Amino acid sequence: MSTGTVYCSATMNYAVADGRSAVDVDVFDARTEPPDDPGREFDERGFTLLHHRSEVADWTDGAEIDEVHRDEVREVFQKLAGCDALAVYPGIVRSPDAARQVADYAPIELVHSDFTHDFHGMVTEADRPYQAFLQPVLDRAGLEHADVRRARRIAMYQLWRNTGPERPDWPFALCDARSVPLERLVPVPIADYGGLRLEFEIFTARPPETRSDDRWYTYPGLRTDEVIALRTFDSERAQHGQPFWTLHSAFADPHVQSGADGLVPHRESVEMRALCLWY
Repeated sequence: MSTGTVYCSATMNYAVADGRSAVDVDVFDARTEPPDDPGREFDERGFTLLHHRSEVADWTDGAEIDEVHRDEVREVFQKLAGCDALAVYPGIVRSPDAARQVADYAPIELVHSDFTHDFHGMVTEADRPYQAFLQPVLDRAGLEHADVRRARRIAMYQLWRNTGPERPDWPFALCDARSVPLERLVPVPIADYGGLRLEFEIFTARPPETRSDDRWYTYPGLRTDEVIALRTFDSERAQHGQPFWTLHSAFADPHVQSGADGLVPHRESVEMRALCLWY
């Protein structure tokens, strides 16, 4: 792995037996290491930056995001992943207004990856509570539960887009998947999220031995025509003992300045997940 350029020192919240442990780490500027091949970077590191201009006019309008952006996300991941079929989830808007309505939609200040090995069973087993959420997603994509069960490979990918100020509080950081071994990951069950009964598992992570063990990156000054693609599950990589997780977290950016009103600009972002299938 290259050394890159350190963007800042930041505090990340890792998991310990009695709660969280705040660890100071170096966060590298991912813009100083532009990839020759974004697809390869996505496969190896677990994330990459893509340029994508959306037709969405109002990023606070969940209905418009679902109507317009879900089809755009489908096109992005069909090109990036080359999968045979995919189903795009409803968007998650994170902003102060969204967090006031649903607390889970505040920026997440915990080092985590969204799913564990359990994800495969969660989407293939008919008796899992997750199926009540998944079925409408499959219906919209013209897929059936049997299509998921017969897939030889299942992956969960995500697009993350900054829709507010280019330099907000609590921006997004991601950790190179190759720098975090499975032995440091801790499965944590989540019963409910966003007001829905889902019963899934996330990975949190134990603290690294040194601040340089985990390779953290951020993309300063993200515009609305840029998206971060990240991987949170891949059954093929799991079968071969390869990292399928991508740890990520919001962090306090010491470079962010308050505006003329004395307030730090709040983060606003949209996340779109896609269940990708190969036969």
